[in-house]
Amino acid sequence: MSFRLPLLLQSVIGLLLFLGSFLLPESPRHLFASGQAEAGRAVLCQVRGLRDGDEALEVEVAEIEEVVAIEEKEPDRSYLALWRRYKGRVLIAMSAQAGAQLSGINVIRSANFAHLCAHDPVILS
Repeated sequence: MSFRLPLLLQSVIGLLLFLGSFLLPESPRHLFASGQAEAGRAVLCQVRGLRDGDEALEVEVAEIEEVVAIEEKEPDRSYLALWRRYKGRVLIAMSAQAGAQLSGINVIRSANFAHLCAHDPVILS
């Protein structure tokens, strides 16, 4: 019974985050990469609070276009190529997350053991 209120609160917050994600603008970098430069400029203006033609906007647009041009020259931009390139990093991250799950730390963090350990506060630490 005591798990229902925290679960309800977490669900409400998750729902708010989900609904709020629809209010976010498209990624300017994605728009430039897909050939929608004007839409990308508009999003940059909106997010940065700049006017079209500002020097800071032009610098950022030039940087984005340069990176997109470099990335388009990559022969293979698939998930398999990403795995080949960053396999070590991905395995480290996956093993850290698996270790956290297997250690049972989530149970200890989220469970309320205060009533079981009231006589020995060392157990709670």
